[in-house]
Amino acid sequence: MIGSEGSFMRYLFIASNNTIIFIILWEVFFLILPSSGIWPTISWGGSWILSSFVAHWTHRIFTFNSDRDIKWTIPVSMSVYAFTLIGSMTTYYLATEVFAFSTNNQIDLGFMVLQIGIIWVANYALWGGLNYLGQKLVAFKEINIDDPLIIVKSSELE
Repeated sequence: MIGSEGSFMRYLFIASNNTIIFIILWEVFFLILPSSGIWPTISWGGSWILSSFVAHWTHRIFTFNSDRDIKWTIPVSMSVYAFTLIGSMTTYYLATEVFAFSTNNQIDLGFMVLQIGIIWVANYALWGGLNYLGQKLVAFKEINIDDPLIIVKSSELE
């Protein structure tokens, strides 16, 4: 129904849940911090970092069903998220501050002001897609135990 383990469809399904967490965090930061200058970008970055910790575990368990040691997956996964954090903050800042594209399309829901700008959606989608590639090809990549080099290295250790 949602795709096989490690598939992009399964990733999108799990990522949509992680996106809700990201949005909630971003809205909280956006309400707490000033709404001008670099502060919306700081809100974006703080939300990205915190939701990345959650995303590591949800993708580890539900997307990739990884048996890799967390001593590998946590630092490598967080390195992928750090790379995409820097990239996403840069493109978000460039789009909203340097090029001054408007992200002031807002929907007011009670105490929350939801930003629905195309920049937000495009930026999140671009860097989320790059996250998928990094997680699948590096952090949660399955180890091939039939690889002769691994067998040779294992026998050399004995």
